[in-house]
Amino acid sequence: MGCAGSIPGVPQAPEIDIDAEELAGNIAEALKGIPDDFNANMRSFPGEINNADPESFKVPNTTLELTKQSTSEQIMAAALASAAGDAVKNVAKDTVWGQIEPKIDEQLDGVEPALPAKLKSSAKDKFKEKTVDAAIDAACDKMLDELKKAQGGGDDAGNPTDAAAADAGQAAQEEEPAAAAAAEEAPAQED
Repeated sequence: MGCAGSIPGVPQAPEIDIDAEELAGNIAEALKGIPDDFNANMRSFPGEINNADPESFKVPNTTLELTKQSTSEQIMAAALASAAGDAVKNVAKDTVWGQIEPKIDEQLDGVEPALPAKLKSSAKDKFKEKTVDAAIDAACDKMLDELKKAQGGGDDAGNPTDAAAADAGQAAQEEEPAAAAAAEEAPAQED
């Protein structure tokens, strides 16, 4: 069984505080090209498939290949994967993190007594993974769902970038306490 609370004399990482609206704005900016890229893919992939025939068309940013036998659902899935696959998400994550990391560093550097480098690094890594990366994944997933609905002729998806980013900012705000708790679990070791 573990013990709740802090150990006297051992520095604890403070709760990292970010502006959820600013985070949502950063995410919206980082993901804003996805709907246009998806729509461009939907327009261009059928021609690319025809041009590649009898070979398969290698879908950019993915390991997928399409042929004349590919269904419209497979083409749509490939268009989504190309527009918002792991490579695109990773660029968005790096971009957003680059925008907020200096503010986090400022918060952690202002802690007295000074935090050991390993504790600071662990707190940042956990915050990035559990808050920032999770918010971007959630925004991207929601955007992809809205693009699928819009493509299928469903209800109007509105602006998927802004709606998804706003939801991600809310999710990030809800994750902050969890990230702070995770950071406190990190071993306190001096460099």
